[in-house]
Amino acid sequence: RKIENVKILVSLRLDLYQLTLEKTRSSGFQEDKLLSLIWDLSWTEKDLKEIVDKRITFLYKHKYTNRDIVFEDLFPVDNNVRNRDSWQYLITRTFWRPRDILQFVNYCLSQSAEKSLIEWSAIYKAEKEYSKDRLKSLHEEWCDIYPSLKYTIYILSNAKEIVSIDDFKAVLSEDKILQLYELFNTHKINDQISEVINNYIIGNGYQENIVYEVLSCFYRTGLIGTSDSLPDSFEWSFRHSSSKSEFECSHAKHLKIHKMFHQALHIEQ
Repeated sequence: RKIENVKILVSLRLDLYQLTLEKTRSSGFQEDKLLSLIWDLSWTEKDLKEIVDKRITFLYKHKYTNRDIVFEDLFPVDNNVRNRDSWQYLITRTFWRPRDILQFVNYCLSQSAEKSLIEWSAIYKAEKEYSKDRLKSLHEEWCDIYPSLKYTIYILSNAKEIVSIDDFKAVLSEDKILQLYELFNTHKINDQISEVINNYIIGNGYQENIVYEVLSCFYRTGLIGTSDSLPDSFEWSFRHSSSKSEFECSHAKHLKIHKMFHQALHIEQ
């Protein structure tokens, strides 16, 4: 039966949408024809702050006070000291999504369960747990598209926050490529990265093909941002273009590891 004045809306995570297209793509399919039907949902800093304030108000109102309690009532605020803005500290460690900032706030609250205010020490302790959890979630979110991510992500362990492409190429050495090749065979990993590594091993590819494919994966998943010029302006998949091809990644001069993963990967700042 035809129902008038009804519009069906489907909310889908970006990685699931991209996976659907990759698994169902047929000959002659043109993705651009879907663009007029899609609305990209994004969140501003104001949106995220309002969500956090509402969550804190809900948790504290009627339990401790009748007035609205917001972020600034609990978290340290020192505008006179550089890098001591707790809101900015939290928000720069997210993908600008409600679930990220809410999870970080929840960890901070858990670390301060016996206190009326949240101290910086509690934020730092919470960040360690939050960072580990987000790294685990990154594996889970992208495992269908990039099952190799579980192993390649640790290439960045103990790295500096900003890495030149030359330094990244040095890390992804021939020995490291052979290690990944063996891991992928052992665990039966099959994706774009394992494919370029297999091609390299049999002599049908170059080391740079692997480097740029890994960079493309890291950028797409949000693990890194890339810069084509000086290391002070980076593009991120959750703020700019959602993906970059191997060719686009070949123009990158620097990469920056997202602060969300610094604790989990022991990144030098």
